[in-house]
Amino acid sequence: MKLGACVEDHVEQASSLFARRMGILPVHHLLQNGLEARSTGQARRLSHAARTALSTLFKRTIIAALALLCPAAASAQIAVVPDEQPPAVFAGREQTIRVMFRNSSNEAAEANVQTRLRQLSFGSAMPVGDAQPWKRLRLLPQQTVVEAYAAKFPTVRAATRFQIEWIGIGRTEVSVYPDDLLKKLGTLAGEKPLGLFDPDSQVRPLLKQAGVEFTDLETEPSDARLTVVWSDARELPESVIKRVKDGMAVVWIRKSALVAAYAVRLGMGAVVIASTSSVSPLADSPMAQLNLIRFAELALEPEALRLPEDRKETE
Repeated sequence: MKLGACVEDHVEQASSLFARRMGILPVHHLLQNGLEARSTGQARRLSHAARTALSTLFKRTIIAALALLCPAAASAQIAVVPDEQPPAVFAGREQTIRVMFRNSSNEAAEANVQTRLRQLSFGSAMPVGDAQPWKRLRLLPQQTVVEAYAAKFPTVRAATRFQIEWIGIGRTEVSVYPDDLLKKLGTLAGEKPLGLFDPDSQVRPLLKQAGVEFTDLETEPSDARLTVVWSDARELPESVIKRVKDGMAVVWIRKSALVAAYAVRLGMGAVVIASTSSVSPLADSPMAQLNLIRFAELALEPEALRLPEDRKETE
């Protein structure tokens, strides 16, 4: 419903109420029948200029009041365009979410948008804090815009679904992850520290942040159950190759035109090779960190990458 239609639906009721409260005849009635047709002292005392001024004031008052009575009318044409996949963010720090809005009508639309955050769990949606003002959206007819929404989500211990409600417009579901996902690499490494070959420090700061114990294979070549190599070199270091042949699992992150990861058997161990694009941006993307963890799991169990028919042939 448009704001004008909303005003029209209420104007008769508001006009009568205003007149009774002020002790005068309704303004629209005075204008329709003319003050000269009234014999009351009140009508005779009102000049044409006074009638015009009162009419203007009354109309403005009704429009302002009814705008509050119909808060959703102005944004009725604006809707949220759903994402194919819910955005994924980290908890406990400000994250930016990309949101798409569309005006599907043939008229311009605008709205003062408020947001409300809810945590989703077992079919319920629990509010997290109060509604907050965000910004004013202005969309041309049939226009679609992309907006950046910055938010800080509460701390979580495991992946948790939240919902951002754009009040009167729509909803966006968000997957929120704990900020220490990479500690799983320490668990996968077992009793020995995680091996790390990272000349450009792509992973090292994040491992320290997550509290993962690791051994720097550049300076301390040692045995490890699992090693992460982030290097664009044409070949793995000889010290790493030797340990892979003895059974070590390696995730090798390097620049590659291939998107998919693949595993290579080397002696008793295996190397999973993945492109940098599949784990970037590692510091800011939960999905990138989850990919790195998945590659580590595959390196420890490379048979998972083989087709079922191939596994039967080797058994």
